[in-house]
Amino acid sequence: MSTGSLQVPPMYSGINAEYMGGTWSEPVDMLVYVDETALSVCAVIFYLGGLKFMLGGQKALIDSFTWANEMEPKVVAMGCHYLFVLGQVMCNWGCMTALLALGLPAGMAILSAVLPLSVTTGYTTIFKKSFIKAPEYNGSPTAGLIIINVAALGLVINAGINWHHFGLTGRNIYLFAGFTVGTILLSFLAGMKYKGDDDFKYEPVE
Repeated sequence: MSTGSLQVPPMYSGINAEYMGGTWSEPVDMLVYVDETALSVCAVIFYLGGLKFMLGGQKALIDSFTWANEMEPKVVAMGCHYLFVLGQVMCNWGCMTALLALGLPAGMAILSAVLPLSVTTGYTTIFKKSFIKAPEYNGSPTAGLIIINVAALGLVINAGINWHHFGLTGRNIYLFAGFTVGTILLSFLAGMKYKGDDDFKYEPVE
């Protein structure tokens, strides 16, 4: 397609800007570079922010609420559990934006963000275990599980239908598998920090 003297290609992919039809001009080439750089920066921010919430939930509570140090351990554990989940979601966004920066199609990148959440919420619900060892945890809310798994199934079906249209290379597939599995493993590795009730002891403020 042409806009005045500027010819815009129908699509682009990859951090190295592999040209797929059309004629590149300098302004468009720079736009691709800016997009990929922005996505890469966002991926780093999301991953680091997610790890911060997963590993430092109790400190985040105390920093945000001056009375948090007076709460009972069960309440602190509940707050830390949901901050851990927030951290997981942020890491999933990091996975998605990293794969977009590396040139994967949006359908595959979004799938890489939803699959880890489907796996981790399924794990905690089936085994009745919170990643932070929160006491008396009974699994993820049913409504949330349904939404997440329906979304994951829809994205898997979309990937199956459009597999040939995605034009994935072996490198793309390795990147997708590596980032997705790695993001899932992050939850289990971060959860190893927590040992149980002792993590949520508090000292009442007189």
